Amino acid sequence: MTVAPDADGIRVRHVERADLLAVHRIERAAFPTPWPFEAFERFVEAPGFLVAVEAPEDAVAPSADGGAGERATENAPGDGDAVDAADAIDGADAMGSTGAINEAEADSWDAADAGQNEEGKEAPSNVIDDGGVVGYVVAEVTPNHGRAFGHVKDLAVHPDHRRRGIASTLLERAIVTVAGHGAASVKLEVREDNDPARTLYREFGFSPMRRREGYYEDGEDALVLAREL
Repeated sequence: MTVAPDADGIRVRHVERADLLAVHRIERAAFPTPWPFEAFERFVEAPGFLVAVEAPEDAVAPSADGGAGERATENAPGDGDAVDAADAIDGADAMGSTGAINEAEADSWDAADAGQNEEGKEAPSNVIDDGGVVGYVVAEVTPNHGRAFGHVKDLAVHPDHRRRGIASTLLERAIVTVAGHGAASVKLEVREDNDPARTLYREFGFSPMRRREGYYEDGEDALVLAREL
């Protein structure tokens, strides 16, 4: 269901299959180790798989049912005025067996230089051709002995649309969504040295739970952050 737009015209709604090509293009533009397309197909029914959509008044986006536009080993996921570090939080191996978040190289996309590491990556040519999708978040709810928890697995914003608070909006809506589907808490993973992202998560009420050794492909540890809902 589409929610009320933010001040800049961004709307957040649940993903549709017609959005997956646009989502995957953003994933490939954002991360050096992107999820495969099939990984996103696995999460289409997840309640917290949301997209941020922008439809300028002078542009017509393709319809969801036929337009042109149409990660998680246990490794798999800003505010536009200041820190938008969460504009790209990657899940590196969504076909893995344990299903979680891998932030991969999100630390290279901080508020100071978001977008400067795009060289060599294929970026979407026109977000309107992709139905206006400018960002997405993947979050799911997992039963856990009567106390379900939410897990934010992947979050990214189109490089041309960062520093607008879109990542913060997506994260906020994902948290509200998993809570509405019965989650009593929500978790995610972050590199210990990713201070901008940790600052953002702290603002959303996340705090460290434990360390996961060798979580990322380069062998770096991850901090598991969580908050009650």
